[in-house]
Amino acid sequence: MADTQAQFLALKASAGSGKTFNLALRFIYLLFCGAKVHQILTLTFTKKASNEMRHRIYEQLHLLFMSFKQNTYSENLIYKALREKGLSHQMLYERIGVVYNEFIRSNPRITTIDAFFHTVLKKFCWYVGVSVYFEVGNTNQSSIDEIFLKRLHTNQIDEIVEFCFYNGLRIKDFLQLLHNLSLLPTQDIENAFANKADNVSHISFKSIEEAIRVRMKKIDDYIQSVEDGHKSLKKGFYKDSIQAIIDSPNYLLQWSDHSQSKKFDFSAFDNERKEILASIQMYFAKKEQEALKQLEQYFRHFNRAKHIHNSQENVLSFTDVMLKNYELLALNDDRDFFYFRLDDKITHILLDEFQDTSLTQYQILYPLIHEIYSGNGRINDRSLFIVGDEKQSIYMFRGSFAAVFEEATKSFTQENLPFNYRSSQRVIAFNNHTFAKYYKNYIPQECPQDSKKEQGYVRVLEVAADNESLQMQVYNEVEALLHKGADENDIAILVFKNDDASLLKEYINAQNPHIHIITQASASLFEKKEVKILIYALTYIHLHTQLVSQDSNSAEGRARQISNALKLYEKKLCKLLGKSYADSKNIVSKINTIPRSSNMPISQVVLMLIEMFNIAHSACMLFLELSCEYASIESLLDEIPKLQCNAPTQSNNGVKIRTIHKSKGLEFKYVILCDRLSQSQANNDKFIYEYEGTHIKHIYYKMKGRENFDKQYNQALEAHKKRLEREEYNVLYVAFTRAKFGLSIAQKAKGSAFGILQLDTKGDEIPSL
Repeated sequence: MADTQAQFLALKASAGSGKTFNLALRFIYLLFCGAKVHQILTLTFTKKASNEMRHRIYEQLHLLFMSFKQNTYSENLIYKALREKGLSHQMLYERIGVVYNEFIRSNPRITTIDAFFHTVLKKFCWYVGVSVYFEVGNTNQSSIDEIFLKRLHTNQIDEIVEFCFYNGLRIKDFLQLLHNLSLLPTQDIENAFANKADNVSHISFKSIEEAIRVRMKKIDDYIQSVEDGHKSLKKGFYKDSIQAIIDSPNYLLQWSDHSQSKKFDFSAFDNERKEILASIQMYFAKKEQEALKQLEQYFRHFNRAKHIHNSQENVLSFTDVMLKNYELLALNDDRDFFYFRLDDKITHILLDEFQDTSLTQYQILYPLIHEIYSGNGRINDRSLFIVGDEKQSIYMFRGSFAAVFEEATKSFTQENLPFNYRSSQRVIAFNNHTFAKYYKNYIPQECPQDSKKEQGYVRVLEVAADNESLQMQVYNEVEALLHKGADENDIAILVFKNDDASLLKEYINAQNPHIHIITQASASLFEKKEVKILIYALTYIHLHTQLVSQDSNSAEGRARQISNALKLYEKKLCKLLGKSYADSKNIVSKINTIPRSSNMPISQVVLMLIEMFNIAHSACMLFLELSCEYASIESLLDEIPKLQCNAPTQSNNGVKIRTIHKSKGLEFKYVILCDRLSQSQANNDKFIYEYEGTHIKHIYYKMKGRENFDKQYNQALEAHKKRLEREEYNVLYVAFTRAKFGLSIAQKAKGSAFGILQLDTKGDEIPSL
């Protein structure tokens, strides 16, 4: 058998290139080569991707199995692909029954990376101080912040306030900084803190400044002694503070090459200049050391607050689960034992969307990957298959690190998927033309050779003068599509921020209330109108029960608060039910007919409310199912803010407005891209990271002007800027490649997100659909 499938393969899969098919093909190939289903670990980033993968493998195996029975195998796609990979007809014919039956009887390890970490933690939770009964849900970050701040002394709070004031930070920005730090590999952060410049501890700012002032004065004395020297240099060279030098550094940096220095011979003062520059660099190092000392101290306090919160609530977010895996598998002295327990049955790993992997995730997975890669054997015995596309790395804000894909696969066989099976000819050609000049070694996508793809359309609209004009353009595109016969469900409007989605929805509905708009928020079960009615009614019942149970000794103020809250919920219910406030007594009297027995299951109360308000919709049925898990109204209401639950698909029909980040992994027939309606936030990072491979080597304290005096800092800063710039292009690439048939781009004159692409107006007509 001629084996043409590489044992260690990195597949570069651009948007719409058929990566799911290739992942399924690899899985099936391994089964035919003798791998057992339970030996193959397949990790994705979303449940949708893992479910699709599982379904695709089953579907392809079933079709292949039936094609052999019906003698139509020569036309089967997987059969052709497996033959191209070197598997013989005889092998496929002989093994299809065994492979197919084994797969349908097994529980394949096709899961999200979050679910995999959850399984690992459940297995070894006691080793990292977690109860086996822990639950996964949304943790309340504000509660963690509250615990953190309460545990600090007054003088520590004052230090934080001073730190924030000095660095132009709000307290909530400082807390977010600590939260972001806690997502990074703990050992890397600890090492970076340990590597801060302790050689400047014994030096005071005063002595640094005095040493600079003496040398500056010595040089300035010479400058003043030259009679025909340039007046501006004589007047402006000497600075009496380090900050003044940092703000106007040109004379010192350009030195004898400065245009005003031609009449001066500075060669005798080169050493003084060198010492001044070294002292300024020392000044920055000392400021960094002090900032990192403070940060290190509060970072430890913050992590302790997180631990206390998670222990009290016994709820971990998926991020917390990941960090506990890191503690278990990367920091624990017995980690080799845990990895042995994990990988004794894993001989093949398939990793999807690897460009979205964070440093922490990669450092957890690395020993598993390395064990398989470094072992002896053929593809039949062990293999790695990593799929990714660095052009689609857009989650830097939550820790993803695009360089992980390159680092993890540098010794692998590299392949590229050339075809785009998603988009129309016009969309493919436009995206190739747009992005080829912005990516090094960009490989243009092609239409499949036997494709009967429709022509499609691309429309780059005239630049809008302001936000209202921009929103009008988007609305007009929606109306034009509907007029041409497009289905509402096939239209997606992509925006940059959730706030933009809300603004756009309000604008479109103000123009035409009959267009049904679905935003990310409205796709949540708890944002559905009918479910809100149930939640408000339950809240009313809970508050009313509290009011009735108040005894005569209770605080009068508390009773008044409850009464006011009851009136608020009466108004909310009237509004949602389309009634005037005059009808509130009738609504309340109905609700009050529901028995208040403590023995009555909450699900029965919910069912009675559904029947009372005649709202037996699919979303309410899902909420009813959810309520069966809770013992009381109070426990359900307490949990709702922590829960993530999407409404049933059938209740989410209409034009979708999504952020670009939320659209990743999805595709839509017609895409309208809307420029930013609000200004993009300036990058206010106070610390930047220098990387060595897939580890953080150094944390730099970001200071204005430091790049002029510190070469290493400047290199780290430039690398940081390039990563941010690259992600700007990546976000646009992801947005442009969501379109299947048609793409419309609405951009504005000032502050445009599309400005970096320098798009020309393009006016394809929308065809009749």
